[in-house]
Amino acid sequence: MKKDLKVPKSSNDKILSNDVEATLIGVLVLLVSLIGLLGKGPVGEFLQFCIVFIFGNFYFLVYAYLIFFSSYLILTKKMYVMKLNIYLLAFILILFSFLIGASTSNVELTISNFTSTYINVLERTPGIDFFSVSSLEAISYTGGGYLGYMLTGFFNTCFTPVGTSIAIALFAFVGISVFLKDIISFLLKTFNQVKKLKEVAKEKKKVNKNIEIDINEEKKDTSLSNNENSNNQNINFNKIVSFENKKNVNEENKIVNEELIKEETERPKMDLFVKNINQEESSFKETLVNSNIFKNDDQVNQLKKLNEDINDDLNIEKTNTFQSSTIVDPFSNYDQIEKKVTVSNQVEDSGYIKNKLLNQTSENETYQLPPISILSNYQNDDVSYENKIIAEKRLMKINEVFNQFNIGASAISYTIGPSCTRFNIKMNPGVKVNTLTTIQNEIAINLGGNKTVRLELVVEGRDTSSIEIGNAKISSVSYKECLQEIINKNVDKDKLLIPLGKGIEGNVVTICLDELPHLLVAGTTGSGKSVFINTVITTLLMRNRPDELKLMLIDPKKVEFSKYNQLPHLLCPVITEAIEGKNALKKLVEEMERRYSLFLTNGKGCAKLSEYNEMSEKYHYDKLPNIVMICDEFSDFMSEYGKEIEPLIKRLAQKARACGIYLIICTQRPSVNVITGDIKAVIPSRISLLVPQAVDSRIILDEGGAESLLGNGDMLARIPHHNSLVRVQGAFIKNSEIIEICDYIKAQKEVDYDKNFASLVEPDDIGIVGEYPKKIKREKDQFHEAVKRHVIETRIASTSNLISYFGFGYGRADHILNCLEEEGVIKRAPNSNRRIVVMTMEDYLASQNNEEKE
Repeated sequence: MKKDLKVPKSSNDKILSNDVEATLIGVLVLLVSLIGLLGKGPVGEFLQFCIVFIFGNFYFLVYAYLIFFSSYLILTKKMYVMKLNIYLLAFILILFSFLIGASTSNVELTISNFTSTYINVLERTPGIDFFSVSSLEAISYTGGGYLGYMLTGFFNTCFTPVGTSIAIALFAFVGISVFLKDIISFLLKTFNQVKKLKEVAKEKKKVNKNIEIDINEEKKDTSLSNNENSNNQNINFNKIVSFENKKNVNEENKIVNEELIKEETERPKMDLFVKNINQEESSFKETLVNSNIFKNDDQVNQLKKLNEDINDDLNIEKTNTFQSSTIVDPFSNYDQIEKKVTVSNQVEDSGYIKNKLLNQTSENETYQLPPISILSNYQNDDVSYENKIIAEKRLMKINEVFNQFNIGASAISYTIGPSCTRFNIKMNPGVKVNTLTTIQNEIAINLGGNKTVRLELVVEGRDTSSIEIGNAKISSVSYKECLQEIINKNVDKDKLLIPLGKGIEGNVVTICLDELPHLLVAGTTGSGKSVFINTVITTLLMRNRPDELKLMLIDPKKVEFSKYNQLPHLLCPVITEAIEGKNALKKLVEEMERRYSLFLTNGKGCAKLSEYNEMSEKYHYDKLPNIVMICDEFSDFMSEYGKEIEPLIKRLAQKARACGIYLIICTQRPSVNVITGDIKAVIPSRISLLVPQAVDSRIILDEGGAESLLGNGDMLARIPHHNSLVRVQGAFIKNSEIIEICDYIKAQKEVDYDKNFASLVEPDDIGIVGEYPKKIKREKDQFHEAVKRHVIETRIASTSNLISYFGFGYGRADHILNCLEEEGVIKRAPNSNRRIVVMTMEDYLASQNNEEKE
């Protein structure tokens, strides 16, 4: 009976915590090392003699290591674990070479005589007695100590004294080379870079010489051609005159060309033309003069040739931007470019070549995506060894719980992820998996009250269950590393692919907005929700041009998306007011309907945006960009216009995917009033970060588990291609990196908002015709004066009082009190929502008399 009443004690229970234990060990080691180093007293002399006896005149290395080890324990309060790596092996090799080299003797040392030889050396050395060292100068005669003599005897026996000398030299060379390998590799890289730079300089000189030779040859050829064609000068002169006459005839084309060139000159200088533009333009002029492009029979052939020459000029000038260091104004040679455009208009009135030139120099062609080098590299501390030790202990504790409660299961393995460790549980034959749910709390208690225990009964693709437990040491996930993983996969066509972070197995988990197609995100303050949204927006900016993607950002907090203001990717300015957000959704629905009508007419019955854009290239339509609407703090949005917003969200979520419109909705409070059943039905993809209660987890994910997350980006995702929830550690990006990316984009192109989304406030929305955002004018109730007198007399301003006294409903009573508050009869108490009466009866009667006189 007594045995049954005994509570089993864990073998890992400690009286002292780990930090206190480490500190005490560090203090003890420091005291022992100082006593031995000073050599005072019998204990100090004994310790000093033992260390000198073993290591000889290298005894100070032992004391140095002991002092370092103790200081580490005291300062960090962590147990120091020496890892076996290449630097430790190199240090051991150098130490062996020193010990063997210092152990010289008149007698040839072997395995049989090294002990007696070393003891004879100590006996002949004055100042060293049995278990005491009276003179530090005598230590220099001990050589490498007992360890050095033993190594010397071993090597002499195996390799002879000559082989021992060679081994010492090799040990010292290898050890020093390991410590100097970084310096040597740096010097080699520098030498190779200098060598490459010299080769590049030589190649540039050769290219410049070849260019000079070609220029001289072209000058000679042009002079010869001018002499040979002297008889045709009159004809060419007549052609030039005809050019001028045609310019006068086509004055409208010339005005258009001047306006186009003026627009181009007002743009900032681009790296399109280089300093050898004069040479290319002169060759272009020669092709015009020497060719008979105005004959009716050869007009089509000459037009093709002219197009080829222009394309060759532009391609040569683009390639030269990477070779030339001097960049000039792209439209400095105004006359030459004007001649190109005017001649093209004379040849073909449709303006094909003119459009070709403008498209070549358009902003979309010159726009460059932000390079991945803008992002920073994060260096995480290597915590894999510590997490592995903790995981081994937890594995034993989980199995102890199974044995205590006689459950036929065992933890067979584990997988360490960035934020949590998954323990794979194998059930015995005939044991139900649901029995694990009965001991989930016991496992958490046995692990020291760990609240991060999450049970997953069925793991996708495995025949085991799993228990996920948060790591003691969490390693952050670099956003740059995740984005590089997408770039390495060569998925340029998937412009809407976004990295979430890393899974437990260390793989990068990605989602595509085209497959989601919409997303719900929930998480409390500090759970990493804002960082996740920033990674989504940043990924879209890093991989899409402004003509490929438009963003609509709704930010009731007014500060979360402020860094994205004035971005060329924005469909409209960042929305901060609820009334603007409601109207923006209405116009987004109108844009959806407009796109479907374009699919029916121009697209000839296209089913989705990608098909329409493919046809637009063929029939020269304007391409339609993808639109991503991101709403932060959706609960604040729904609290004011919930009844109007919900049907708009439902309509967009049902139909907008095919026309390239996607929704991402975020909230801190995933209640049924915010995320209604209708919204959940049309948005199947959800992501939940840390939430306060299991009820919130069931609302957003339809099952529990999100309440036991770790925060700081730890999330559960219900996404396509996965039949169960996916545990992901979200990627981390700094605010400074986002600002650098936005500045890089803003420097290339100015913002150009959509005209349909220019005005998001209408007079009907605020009840009056006036400037926004004035206060809403409330209409007075018919019982306004009676309530006003009652409130002043009773000095009570509460909805419950009006409901009981007048029989009003709550809404009507609150409306009347709000009107009285605007009138100045009552006001809000400081730091409280309670209303207090400020108007006295005398003031009320005086105001009544003044109204009667008027």
